Order: sequence, then structure tokens, then C-alpha cells
Amino acid sequence: MYVTKDKGLSDALVQRAAAAGAKALILTVDATRLAAGELVIDPLLWPESPGKKRLGNLLDEDLSGLPADAAQGAEDLTLDIIEELRERSGLEVVVKGILRADDARRAVDAGAAGVLVSTHGGRRLGRSVTSVQALPEVVQAVGGDCEVYVDSGIRTGDHVAAALAMGARAVFVGRPVMWGLAAEGEDGAAGVLAHLTEDLRVTMSGIGADGVPDITADLLHAPGA
Repeated sequence: MYVTKDKGLSDALVQRAAAAGAKALILTVDATRLAAGELVIDPLLWPESPGKKRLGNLLDEDLSGLPADAAQGAEDLTLDIIEELRERSGLEVVVKGILRADDARRAVDAGAAGVLVSTHGGRRLGRSVTSVQALPEVVQAVGGDCEVYVDSGIRTGDHVAAALAMGARAVFVGRPVMWGLAAEGEDGAAGVLAHLTEDLRVTMSGIGADGVPDITADLLHAPGA
């Protein structure tokens, strides 16, 4: 969920997600302003729309009469948006882009059902703290009050195992799935996930974990290390 300048447009996106069976919204908070090279604008393809290709699945009535900048990210967001989105959609909200313990705590106190520790694929601030560095303090800060997820740079089974051992409930995988999709369509995307799952099984065998609950923090370091 990228909250747009036009709140009606955001509502339309939220309602379509809920109608399609979504169980939660992932609210992106680290990409409210994009660099010029990151904007995906092609007025020739969408002459009647605000310009974002990602809005192409909306109906004409959703887009009619909107100003040219309606689809740009809203830059005046506050923590109140978490509860607003919950009320509009009836769905839980996961806040994506958290890299600090205090921000994680604030998001949970504002009603977030989960936080996603993420650097947005490293494209937002190249020299920021990494997700794996931020994950332990975020887990500690929320104290089990919400689920914690992590993404950015998850490429192998041992990456997944390490994230789980540090307290993540689950990992998200973006680019590898898109690469698989680009190469071989649906089968390629499924193949990437199958390979990653098997790689995790191999890692679990190596560390003596019979199931995911057995991937615990003590497996991250040798005794005394």
C-alpha cells in the first residue's frame, strides 16, 4: 500500500484489495518520495489516468477527474494512517520499511499488526543500516506484541534460517521471484520458491533443526563465540 496524494484513489485501491480477498495491507512508509528516475510514468499508455502503470487495473470511474499528481505518494502521513487504513478496509495493517526499534514500537502502539524490517531492496537509502542489522533490536522492541517479518537480500536457505533464528516470523522474497517470473512466467516464480524452500531444508539438516520452531538463536553462534 502506497498512500497517494488523492485519498479517494487510496480508498479505491484498498477496497479492491479487500474485495479480492486480501487478509492484510502492507503499508510502505520508506518510499513516500521517489527520485525522478524511479517514477513509472507513461502518459502515452494511460492518457486518461494520473500516469502510474500500477493503477492500470483501476476502472475509468476510479480515475476520472483526478489531477495529474493524484497518484504520487502522500508526504504528510502520520501514525494515524495505520488506524485509518484499518477502518477503511477492515484489514490488519503491516508497516513496511522499519529499521529502528523505536519506530517499530511506535507503529505497534499505533495499531500495526506487524512490522516488516526492510530497506526497500536497498534502493531508498544505499548506506542505511541493513535489515539483518536492524532485525534483532526490532524483535526485542515489540516484545511479541506483533509479528515481525524481514526482507531485502534474502537469497539462500541459510539467509532464511538466520532471519528466523533472530526472531523473524517469516521472510519476504522479491527480486528472485520477479527474475523467475521474467524468465519462465508462473513456473519460473514457483521454481524460485521451491528452490529456496529446498535450500532451507538443507540448511536445517545441517544445523540439526527438525522443524522451523527448532531454528533458534543459539544456532547462530558457536558456544563462547
